[in-house]
Amino acid sequence: MLSFGLIVSLVLGAAVVAPQGPRLHTDWGQLAQNSRGVVVGEVEDISLVINGDKQISKAKPSANGQVLIELQNPADYIVGRLLRLRVNEVVKQDGNIKQGGFINVFLPGSYSAEGQPAPNKKETYLICLANVKPAKEWRNLYVQAPDSPSRKLPFTPRFYYRIADSSDGALLVTSQTQQTIEQVKQAARQR
Repeated sequence: MLSFGLIVSLVLGAAVVAPQGPRLHTDWGQLAQNSRGVVVGEVEDISLVINGDKQISKAKPSANGQVLIELQNPADYIVGRLLRLRVNEVVKQDGNIKQGGFINVFLPGSYSAEGQPAPNKKETYLICLANVKPAKEWRNLYVQAPDSPSRKLPFTPRFYYRIADSSDGALLVTSQTQQTIEQVKQAARQR
């Protein structure tokens, strides 16, 4: 009986920790053709998108008269991240993207989930873009500027893009991904 329980727990444990990444067989050609735009760009800045209705910290008076600051879990108030991307190459134009210019790409979630891109400054990505669809619950969101956290910039989804098809629409530019990137470029230009 003990061995059966051990086997069940091992099987369930393996299922829980199995990596969940992008699909193994992404149809990059279809993804590029269905995207609003396709760019190659370098991450310049990463800002947090904050829900203004949530408290980031709470002040609580203690018995001795001091005030204790209680920090909240970031997942409670961070709605996503906003990448400022310098466009190095426009592979598929949507009319608003200019080579050498900047675009903003919204990544939902307080942190990158497994399988999603976790961009860092100065990394270069090929990104298939889609529009961000505004939601009613986003009316109190703001962007926290990376250089001055006290500055609150408006969150205006109509000026932002998102990665098409969740995590599959972004590809870190490396020597290992060059062949796939060239395939995406060819597919995007054949529209």
